[in-house]
Amino acid sequence: MFIEETIQSVLSQDYPNIEYWVIDGGSTDDTLAVLKRYGDRVKWISEPDRGSQQPSTGGCHRSEIQRMSAG
Repeated sequence: MFIEETIQSVLSQDYPNIEYWVIDGGSTDDTLAVLKRYGDRVKWISEPDRGSQQPSTGGCHRSEIQRMSAG
């Protein structure tokens, strides 16, 4: 599952100050089960969204970031 590979990739990095958020648009697959397996190492929220920009905005409001860039 792509989400699990992504989580493992981020968590395997040695940068000590990662606040890792996953903003999920209300997935109906196994995404939530995967997120729950990582406990407090990954913060997440899952709720229906109103388009592709809303999850990014919601994540910024919840995190303590200084800078965020999306690919």
